[in-house]
Amino acid sequence: MNTKIMRILSIAAGVSILIFLLVGDLLAVLSDKDTGTVAFEYSDAAVSISLSVAAGAGADTVVVEPGQSCDISVSVTSTGEKDSYLLLEFDVPRIPAATSGEPVDLDLFELRIDDSSWFTVKNEVEGEVHTYVFGYGAITDTLDTFAAGAEVSGIVESAVFHDFSSAFAWSGSMEIKAYAIQTTGYEGQEPSAVWTSVVALQP
Repeated sequence: MNTKIMRILSIAAGVSILIFLLVGDLLAVLSDKDTGTVAFEYSDAAVSISLSVAAGAGADTVVVEPGQSCDISVSVTSTGEKDSYLLLEFDVPRIPAATSGEPVDLDLFELRIDDSSWFTVKNEVEGEVHTYVFGYGAITDTLDTFAAGAEVSGIVESAVFHDFSSAFAWSGSMEIKAYAIQTTGYEGQEPSAVWTSVVALQP
C-alpha cells in the first residue's frame, strides 16, 4: 500500500472517531432521567348501617282494622366510615283471594313513602309478597350520597290497610331491609344496576 493511500485511510479513520465522539457528546446533552413516586394505601374503612323500625305505638303486633292508617317509623343511620348509596326493601304481605273472599289477591296495605327523598327502584309481586325497593335520592333515578355518620328518618308516611269486603282471620309480617354500598366505583350507575350489585354482594 503506498503512502498516499495510507494517508487517506488515516484521515478517514480520524474523521470517523471524531464523528463518533461528537455523536456521543450530543446523546449525553440531549438525554435525561428523573424519578417520581406515588404512595398507595389500602383503607379498611367500612360501610356500615343501622336500621330501626317500629309500627303503631311501638307494639310488637299491630291489630289491623279495614281502611285503617298505621304509622310505620323507619330510620337508618350510617355507622361506618365510608359514604354509601342507600336502598330500602319492603316486603308487603299479600292476602290470597281464597282467604279474603276477594276476587283477586290483594296487598294487605298501601305503602305511602316520602317521595321527596325516595324513589322506586323495584316494584314486583312475587307469590304472596309485593316487594318494593326504594333508593335514597331527591331526584328520580339518581342516588344521593348517604354520608358517613348521617341519619335519615321519616321514610314511611303511612300504611293504609285495604278495606276488605268481608271479615277473615289472618296474621303475618312485613320485612324491611336496608342496604348500603360504597359510592366508589358506582358513581353514575343506574340505580337498578346498583341494586343488582347490592343483591349479588349479599352473603
